[in-house]
Amino acid sequence: MKTPAKKTKSSKGSKVATKALKTTPNDGSTRAFLQGLDASKRADCERIDGWMRGATGAVGVMYGKAIVGYGTSTIRYADGREAPWMKMGFAPRKQALVLYGVLGGASPEHLARLGKHTKGKGCLYIKRLADIDAEVLAAIIRAATRA
Repeated sequence: MKTPAKKTKSSKGSKVATKALKTTPNDGSTRAFLQGLDASKRADCERIDGWMRGATGAVGVMYGKAIVGYGTSTIRYADGREAPWMKMGFAPRKQALVLYGVLGGASPEHLARLGKHTKGKGCLYIKRLADIDAEVLAAIIRAATRA
């Protein structure tokens, strides 16, 4: 699926073209993506995949080359642009596993019990499942679908 570039008005009223989004849903195989990971990351990602599939009732869809997303939503930017996005997802990055869309289900109590993690604007970062309480993460993922 290719997202076309959209034209928007700048703050001065002239029309400017915006770039097409790079990270869009595509037909890539989540199974092939997970199989291509090193063994320890693959094991963690397969557990997260199971929790997210169970929580959302959706199969994973590749977003770009390295994000697995579940469910559908629309992201709205400050300038009014909208783009298709996932309800939740994850990406195994070099430094950490990044979980998207789960912070809405993360109460302060959950986060206090989770273990070693960091938060971004809308993401939860963990090094590996061995560093955290995996059952707390599973509960956060389930709660995020109700948030």
